[in-house]
Amino acid sequence: MQSVDELNTFVLAGGGSAGKSILLIWLIGYFALISSDSFNGVLISRDLAGLLKLEDLRFQQIPTLMPGAKYFKVKRQWKLSNGGTLRLIRMDAGDAFNKIQGEKT
Repeated sequence: MQSVDELNTFVLAGGGSAGKSILLIWLIGYFALISSDSFNGVLISRDLAGLLKLEDLRFQQIPTLMPGAKYFKVKRQWKLSNGGTLRLIRMDAGDAFNKIQGEKT
């Protein structure tokens, strides 16, 4: 059995407008920056409204974090200025994860 500290897990808790989404966006940006072109991230939301909110926050924050990054709206994919990629995906059912696991971009 693994302890929580071995799983590299943390919880973002708080009420509405507490800044959890912004913190999440900046954490993803941090790992994208330190991973360089090997960064291949997927940001998953259960509902379309949540995905659209995260998409909007990315538009506000990515140019600050990585000037020159490009967003391909049809694919919902960011091509980061350092060569990494970040995809935004809506997953509406628990078994839908099997469809995206290991998916190549």
